[in-house]
Amino acid sequence: IMPSLVGSEMCIRDSFYTKAYDRICKYMDADKYVVFHDGFQLHAWKDFFQNGNFRNVILDTHQYLMMAEMDNCEQTVEGYVKYIKEVYQKDIQEMEEYFPVICGEWCLFNSLACGWDTKGGQSVLNGLEGDVESAVSAEEKKKIYQAVAEAQLEAWNTGSGYFYWSYKLLTDTINDKGSVSYTHLRAHETRHDL
Repeated sequence: IMPSLVGSEMCIRDSFYTKAYDRICKYMDADKYVVFHDGFQLHAWKDFFQNGNFRNVILDTHQYLMMAEMDNCEQTVEGYVKYIKEVYQKDIQEMEEYFPVICGEWCLFNSLACGWDTKGGQSVLNGLEGDVESAVSAEEKKKIYQAVAEAQLEAWNTGSGYFYWSYKLLTDTINDKGSVSYTHLRAHETRHDL
């Protein structure tokens, strides 16, 4: 998915974020939080926060099904739900033991609902050649989106909050205002009060 930081890269990251945190905290009220993005490396932050003198920090992770697909997740409803539970939910629960974690970006985009393998989110807008017609009916898309939305909401609810990234999908607009997915997500917006 993303290359792991190693050796000197970790030292640079640690130095940068420690200095930034220290500067911010000088001016921050005690009831405020500093949010760190995980750089798509959720587990890399456990030692960083435990070994430092950090208070009121939140880790922001972005979890997308297209990343699961790039990690060889089976492109079926069952495959997505399994991956969400066994990887995303497990990881959020584990890191939540050490510090608050929010899923700062997630969405419903997936290859199954598109009707073709998007190779991790590729489309005509970002490099895929030609037009691709979806072989998935609107009714089937609603079922797919509903299933992956429910699984993801369950996973994100094990953390400290979440934010749905976009109700318009890159290659599919089933989430127009009033659709089942759009209405379902609005009813489950972030509920945590940090």
